[in-house]
Parts: sequence; C-alpha cells; structure tokens
Amino acid sequence: MFLHLMNDAQKLEFLKLARQMIGADEVVLDSEKAYLYRLFREAGLPANERRVADGAIADPAVFDTRRARVAVAVEALVLAWVDGEFDNTEKNIANDLIARLDINDTDREEVHQAAEKIAGAIALVKKLTA
Repeated sequence: MFLHLMNDAQKLEFLKLARQMIGADEVVLDSEKAYLYRLFREAGLPANERRVADGAIADPAVFDTRRARVAVAVEALVLAWVDGEFDNTEKNIANDLIARLDINDTDREEVHQAAEKIAGAIALVKKLTA
C-alpha cells in the first residue's frame, strides 16, 4: 500500500521483514498470504523472489528516510493485523522494528492507529465481497 514511498533496496528489505512477520506466529493464513502477494506485486517482484527468501534477515538501517520508516512501520503492523489477530510474537517483532526505526512516541501511536484502521478496512472489504 505504501511501498511507493520506498526505494528498491527498501522494498526488498521490507519484503524480507514481511515474510518474517507472517511466519512469526507459526500460522500462515490465506489472508496473510494474499496480503503478502499484493505487496510483492506492488513492489514489482515475483512472489518467489530469491532475494527475499524465507529466513532472510531484514536490515532496518536501509530505511534511512522518515517517509520510508513510517511506511515500513505501517505496512509491518498491517501485516501483523491482517489475519485478525495481533499475536504477541508479531507484536514483539513489530515493536522491536519500530524502536529500531527511531520513530518517536507520538508518531508511534499514530502509526499503530493508522495500521489498525487499514487492517480493519481490509477485513471489512473482504467480508463485504465474500
């Protein structure tokens, strides 16, 4: 959704993080797979992109602009919520990422609120179109 705010290197690192996020709770639901697939499409990469293989570790230092840091934080949180449950493992990964991205407390709260609203909208549209 916000990958256009990232450069190509940032997109690759975010997609590594996204793969980590969806596997964090050891349950990968269709909703998570579908959202991840949309992210790969938005980034212009095939879903089996080898540079974003399972187990690849994301480097948060690549997110060197405020725009990219906010975008990756929102996207990571949406991915954590898109399955309808904000699992403790997902929460820990997301909060650790946000802390490493040096996002201040005010922005952090707004990032959480935005992500929750976006994930809720995705769930509502899915329900309405089922």
